[in-house]
Amino acid sequence: MQQLEDLPVLVLELIVTFLDYSGHMALMQTNTYFKKLVEGLVIKEVVLPNNRICQFNLRKPVMRLIVNMPFDSNNVIKTNETLTDFAGELCQFNVVKTGDLTIRLASDNDAVWPAVTRIYYHLLMILILESKLQPNSIKRLEIQLDFLCDQCRKFLE
Repeated sequence: MQQLEDLPVLVLELIVTFLDYSGHMALMQTNTYFKKLVEGLVIKEVVLPNNRICQFNLRKPVMRLIVNMPFDSNNVIKTNETLTDFAGELCQFNVVKTGDLTIRLASDNDAVWPAVTRIYYHLLMILILESKLQPNSIKRLEIQLDFLCDQCRKFLE
């Protein structure tokens, strides 16, 4: 009886391309051979904005997406530019199979501008959820509840 590891690598790669996030994670946990195979076919983690990934790798599915958006209430123009750049960066990645999503707004002075911070967090959430990301494939979601507007809170309920 032939084992799965004995199949040609091209066949295994084709099988792996049909797996979703849970399938990738489960296969990686079976043994080191499959872990290396899957790691070669996916991008384990992308941190945006400004992640430096080779153009060739942009077609690989991203397993974990971390959004660490800097927010400066004293320089809203810079924050607007960063948000615009982020939208362009996000479109470049294959996030269809992403199953682990973290969304953070990095702000030093949120207590002074809570309404503005919530608006930017809302815009950030909309940009991410309206991207190629498949919301039903998300298995782990980390967000900052303090920054959620009422509309986003209702969405999560």
